[in-house]
Amino acid sequence: MNLHNYEEASEYEVANWLRDSKVLNLSNEQKANVFEVIKFSRFAFYKKRERISSIWIRLSIIFYPIVWFLLFLVLPFKFIAKGSWGYRTEDIKWFYKWGNDLGI
Repeated sequence: MNLHNYEEASEYEVANWLRDSKVLNLSNEQKANVFEVIKFSRFAFYKKRERISSIWIRLSIIFYPIVWFLLFLVLPFKFIAKGSWGYRTEDIKWFYKWGNDLGI
């Protein structure tokens, strides 16, 4: 499944989906139990990503290489401070998302 147009939903959003669901026909106690199971399991729920106006994305492509270069320059200092080379995916998730929005 291609998840390019989707983003992970928060636990709060999943709880709202369960509470507002008319399809499940569950009692409030059952919905709370299902939410507890989902909360402590490794399930991931996704929602459709909201698209940003394409003009702003196209204009931001000017800044994308600048930010990439700054991240590259900071790598040696991060290595000295933390002892590991590179960035964790969670740390620069916003940069990957921005690149996906630009189509890079």
